[in-house]
Amino acid sequence: MASLIESTPVGFYGKLPIIGDFVSRRLPEEFITPWDSWLQSAIAASREALGEEWLSRFLTSPIWRFLLSPGVCGERAVAGIVMPSVDRVGRYFPLTVAVVFEQSPPLPLVLATGNAWFEQLEDVALTGLEGNLDLQAFDQLIQGIPVFSMSVHSSPAPQSFTEKKAFYIAMEHCGQTADAFVELNAQLLINFMPGYSLWRNAGSEHVGSALLAYEGLPPIGEFAEFLYAKKKLKHRLTAPRPLYQLSASNFNAIMASVNSPQLPELENPILMRGIAGENDTLIEPLWRSWAITDTGKRRKVNEDALLNKPEMGLWVVADGMGGHKAGDVASQLIVNTLNDLLPTEPIENYVGVVEQSLQKVNTQLRQLAAQ
Repeated sequence: MASLIESTPVGFYGKLPIIGDFVSRRLPEEFITPWDSWLQSAIAASREALGEEWLSRFLTSPIWRFLLSPGVCGERAVAGIVMPSVDRVGRYFPLTVAVVFEQSPPLPLVLATGNAWFEQLEDVALTGLEGNLDLQAFDQLIQGIPVFSMSVHSSPAPQSFTEKKAFYIAMEHCGQTADAFVELNAQLLINFMPGYSLWRNAGSEHVGSALLAYEGLPPIGEFAEFLYAKKKLKHRLTAPRPLYQLSASNFNAIMASVNSPQLPELENPILMRGIAGENDTLIEPLWRSWAITDTGKRRKVNEDALLNKPEMGLWVVADGMGGHKAGDVASQLIVNTLNDLLPTEPIENYVGVVEQSLQKVNTQLRQLAAQ
């Protein structure tokens, strides 16, 4: 059965040339607060990365269309655009034009079918940047943009983890196959990367057109590439090197004990760090782990950052240390830097590389604080 999903009226937040401070209309605080915190941190990190080139790169950066699934910035899904802007006294900060959804639609389908609607957001936002309208006139143009609405077919939820997964996408006819695959992408993202964001741009002089998907919001350390990418913005998937070597007999013992509450008894466990022989098999470590952090009761912004990479043998908690300025920038920079590391052997060398990376981050933060 098809159902109609509509957004709230279009709102905006950020800077405009006609106003000397931040301005917002019709966007909820539950979205604005985390969104503003992320933008502030991302801009600070991009200033550090681009140095004297930052302003020119910021002003020539493309308009980014974005979609946020529920839980990324508030409890509801969000769709909109973000673009470079400035206020009346010359302070630079992006302008965001967006809507929220009471009922979340398949976000990839919004991006795939909503081109005309996104173009209206972009056209009105660009008109506002010309500085020829007062705030009321600009807001009237914003209110003239229709809400986003789409008809979607309700699909049964996928089977539980105890069974093989299956997804059902309803179609009225075979001509809807392309849209069905977009809906399938949406279900896959929801199930395998909950709390995600999608980003797309049409390209600019220094940033190639791209479609990006992130778990949560993009890392603040990557925001500079949203403004200026020397190469096409892309993420490399690197197969990690195995961290351990395990004999075939020990491997079989572990696999046989997966459904047993008892730990396996290994023979010659030293082989886990030994040199592979004819009877040894290289495997990745059999670790699974989860991590979560919370803002708590005192802070308004969660300044902590986590890195959970069992495949690399790396677990990181970067405490934002309340009371320090831009603690979220510091902790996120630590996590982003360590996330780029590849494991090295022996373990002592790996520890040394981590220590050097932390010293580098410390130097960068001192330089940032001195500006």
